[in-house]
Amino acid sequence: MLLAEKLDQRDDLAEVLREWLQELAEDASAGNVYVDKTADGWMLLDVEDEPLMSSIIGLQMRINPVVSGKPPYPARIIKLGEARIRIEYPSPEGRTIHKSLLTSSFAASLGYWGEDPKSFLEAAGILEGAITSISADSPSLIQLKLTREYILRGLDRLLILNAAPQEVRAALASQQVRDLIAEEEALTLSTHILYVKLGVTLGKAFERVGEEFEAISRDIKVQPLPWKRLTEVKLDILSRKE
Repeated sequence: MLLAEKLDQRDDLAEVLREWLQELAEDASAGNVYVDKTADGWMLLDVEDEPLMSSIIGLQMRINPVVSGKPPYPARIIKLGEARIRIEYPSPEGRTIHKSLLTSSFAASLGYWGEDPKSFLEAAGILEGAITSISADSPSLIQLKLTREYILRGLDRLLILNAAPQEVRAALASQQVRDLIAEEEALTLSTHILYVKLGVTLGKAFERVGEEFEAISRDIKVQPLPWKRLTEVKLDILSRKE
């Protein structure tokens, strides 16, 4: 089973993800889990019951990282520039597919028509090293729904990269972190969103949560995502059909 997770961002990422997946497999009586990677660094999963594990993973994540060869595609952002956004995702054979899209068009598909699409996309969590969901070279309905939820919830967020779910759970077990975070969501196996509680400054949450994750691994990245930057979208994004 091939997943759109890059394992070259952290030396022990394959092992910590395997540990979490093994927990899932044992709970579902799905046997043992083995993790490898393609020549390009994409995650390969060897399990006894692939359909069952594929379904379990898909139910746990907002953006399903299991590669099916059909849209929507979970895609990694290589570079976000003022003019273009460069992304990559694996084909079912493990070959890396590269795309270069207009930054302004990508942001416009999410309802933003302002003069700084790059900053808007960054605030939406679509930044270098993160994951997005695309279809027909545009944000998919999954990405649209995520962005809409970010806007409607009205909370600042923290994007966590290169962390396994059990590491996020461990960080949230700290009382100091728990006092700052309202909720956590797994976008993919290694990418997570933390919603900052109302009344807590983004700067304070970024500093404290960053310290907690740095103690787990220096390769885990924490990015602050201000809600205010998202309010500049056209209102039709809030009413567009799934």
